[in-house]
Amino acid sequence: MGGRYVLKYSIDMHELIFPKYAKLQFKINKAGNLTIAASPSITPGQMPEGIKPGAVPKGTKIFNYNAQIVTSLTFSDCLAILDFISSANVAKTVDIYRKSSKYDKKLTFAYTPSETDASKPKFSTLYFSSIDNGKENKFKLPLSLASLAEVYKIIDSYVLNFAMIKLFCQADLQNSGISDNYNRDSEDEAMGE
Repeated sequence: MGGRYVLKYSIDMHELIFPKYAKLQFKINKAGNLTIAASPSITPGQMPEGIKPGAVPKGTKIFNYNAQIVTSLTFSDCLAILDFISSANVAKTVDIYRKSSKYDKKLTFAYTPSETDASKPKFSTLYFSSIDNGKENKFKLPLSLASLAEVYKIIDSYVLNFAMIKLFCQADLQNSGISDNYNRDSEDEAMGE
């Protein structure tokens, strides 16, 4: 049996932790799509009790994983996000929609203008919303421009390796007997969780 490896779960690429707002996890799912899993803070806008800025003690519950919103990005979504970040144009937004019989999701990237120069961004905000089996879930994540630059690097590294990632994952799916039509509509299963 040697030599054949079947990818059973998504691959964690990077995570960003903001205890006052949300945890962002960037993953490559089994289909080779970049996926953002966003879990809101249990105390939105406030530092959780007993937590100081800096490292969060292991095992401390500060995020509501039951309210997690998972969005699989297409290649064109990634390009639109990269263009949004590199432009720093406060008039631009990026809206990503996902809809199926089970859920209706929206992820929005937007800038907040600076008070001193309205043409320049002060920071960015990611807005997450989901209606899953009739249950609505919304939260936001303000990001400094430095954190947004980190998001740019994560997505850019995915885009630069897109062909290799997709070839590996598609070959792996074929070898495991899963259909070639495995795409973002089955993102929950693709997360492997």
